[in-house]
Parts: sequence; C-alpha cells; structure tokens
Amino acid sequence: MAMETTATEIILIKTPAECEKNYLRPSRLLGRMAPFGLLCLAAVAPGRIAVTDSGTIAGIIDHLQTFVASDVKAIILSASPELDLAKVSLFAGQLRALFPGVCLGIGVDEAMTPAAFDFSLTGTGKTAVLKILQGEKLAGHADCRADDADSPLPAPGETFIDCGYDIAPEKWLNACTLEILQPWQGLLDTSIAVKTWPGLDWVAGFIGWLKSAGVSSFHFGPSGLACKDLQELRSLMLKFKSRFSVSFCADDPLDIGQIGWPLQQVWVYNPSGSSADGLTAKIRHIHEAGFEACLQLDRRWLSVAGQDGLLGQIDRLVVGDADLWPFGELKKLMLRYWSAKNRFFRRLFSVRSASELVMFMKTSYMVLETIFSSDRQVDK
Repeated sequence: MAMETTATEIILIKTPAECEKNYLRPSRLLGRMAPFGLLCLAAVAPGRIAVTDSGTIAGIIDHLQTFVASDVKAIILSASPELDLAKVSLFAGQLRALFPGVCLGIGVDEAMTPAAFDFSLTGTGKTAVLKILQGEKLAGHADCRADDADSPLPAPGETFIDCGYDIAPEKWLNACTLEILQPWQGLLDTSIAVKTWPGLDWVAGFIGWLKSAGVSSFHFGPSGLACKDLQELRSLMLKFKSRFSVSFCADDPLDIGQIGWPLQQVWVYNPSGSSADGLTAKIRHIHEAGFEACLQLDRRWLSVAGQDGLLGQIDRLVVGDADLWPFGELKKLMLRYWSAKNRFFRRLFSVRSASELVMFMKTSYMVLETIFSSDRQVDK
C-alpha cells in the first residue's frame, strides 16, 4: 500500500515482521492484517500524511521510491511487543539512506527511544503528527496519551485499498473477513496494555467505510469492548448484514447473555497459568450462549496445567506467535488438538461451500506441514 501526493510531509510505516525477534517467516495461519490504525492516523491530515505497507522490507523500500520527490519531514514506524531493536535499527538505516534529512520516529509502549531513531512516542500519534505538520522537530520520548485522548482519531475517508490482507483461516466467517483491533488508537492499534472502546457511532462509521470497499465480515480483537456493549454492536451488524466475532483477553470478565446472530464466534486470547482456572467456565458459558468457543494462544500456554482437557472443549484454535514456539511443543499441540475427537475429518466433512473449503485447506496445509516436519524449516 502506498498512498501519496507531492505534498506528503509524513510517512507512516507498519514495521514489517522481519524486524521481530526470532522471525522465520510470515505465519500462514495468522494472515496479514491491514494497518487500520495508521490509516486512521493518516486521516488527521489527508494528503499530507501517507501510509506505506508491505509484507517485506524490500516491498516497503520499493514503495517509498514514490515519495523521494516529496518534502518528507518525518517517518514514523509502528512497533510490536516482539520488536528486535537490532533489526529495526538496520531498517532505520535503510530509511535514512533513502531520505537523508528525515526525522525518524517510532511508536512504543515503554518510555524508550531506540538509538537509531530521533524520537519515540506513546499514544495514538495524533498530537505528534500535528506538531510535525506545524514545523516542530521532535526529539526523545514523549507520552502523548493524555493529549491524544482529548481528540480521538477520525475514521478514514479515502477508499480502502486491499493489498492482499487476510485473516487467520480459523477466524474466517464469510466471504471477505478482516480483523479489527483498535484502529481508533492509531499507533496503539495492536496494544493489549492500553484497551479502549470509541463507542458505537465511531465503529459504525468505520464499518460502513469497510463495507463500501467490499469487506463483509469482521473479527473484533481484544479491546475495551465490554460485554454490555455487545447488544448495540449486534444491532449494528444486523443493519450492515455482516457476520462478526468478538474477542476478550483471558483475564477479562465474560457475560455475553442473549446476543444471538450474526455473532458467530467468541474468542479468548492468551490464557496463562494464572487465568486457566476460569477458562473452562468461560468456554461452557460461550457454548451455552450458542456460539463457537475459540482460543488464540501464545507461549504462556506452555505453563497451563490440564491442557488436553481444555483443548478438547474448544471449536477453533490459533497460535498467535507460532514462529516463536519451541518447534517440538508446537508440533505436539497441533497433533493433540487436530487428532482429538476426530476433529480434522469432522471439520473437513462439515464444509458447505467452496470458499469454506479454501479456508480449511489453508489451515490443513499449515497443520499437516507442522505435524509431518522433522524440524522447523526457514523459507528460502
């Protein structure tokens, strides 16, 4: 994705996965999320702020060639919790080579500025970009969360361009399904530490924007969405004739009540040893409400006792940081989950459409590759 004009002054970049710790390859189970937070931040000053996104560093550098003739003042990168400072410093060097006089910044969760950058910020980014557009040159770290909260980011106005974005096939609901985390938080889109909910009006405008671009179903990742908001959200999805799923962190309270269609899946993210005790009750509650009970795991799952019993109760499974797992443990998990209750073949024979078959084939490819591989292979 590269949207620009000759007046572009700030470029926002979704930091590629190659800059993460222990990166091996993009996981074929996770999909590639759209940079919705950056698109909302760019909507603060249309035409003056551009977003560049690609699945690889080479792709980003290639896209950035179109901005060389612009008077770019600053480049700001988003960041993930798994950022490798050495790798992102090398990427920053490539950016400086292309734009020698640019001011380089990065969004962070902690009060630190990597050595390769001129500034860092914690917040949505709105306060920072407005200062840059007014001619200020930022330096060091700034916590802008309080100032940003006074003026929420707008939903994007420009037509959404689908650059091959997708979702983990196990999260797929119908036709084109994309994942929404917290785009209203800009640079904090993927943050779990800071969770907010902008209200139904903001979400309605954002969903309407995506619907006009052909997106038909939505997976809401963990955010400040509370169970009390679900009835309003369901009414909105009925209005848009869109299926949806919702997600909560393992420590969040869960009381979904009588919500009903078109809510289809309820996900619990990243249970750990401390949150596992209530997980069985949550799964039972989701099933009693009539929805698929689903888990997204990270490495904390390795400390959870009674794993086999919990895995046997769920309908869908995604490993959010599969490339960072000890390969033997990942292989064991996939084998236990997909072989239990004849789950693999039951899912295969439950397929009812060609598009559903494609999603199951994506899942089965990764599962079988993991189970039958003797070791993790790095793509050449």
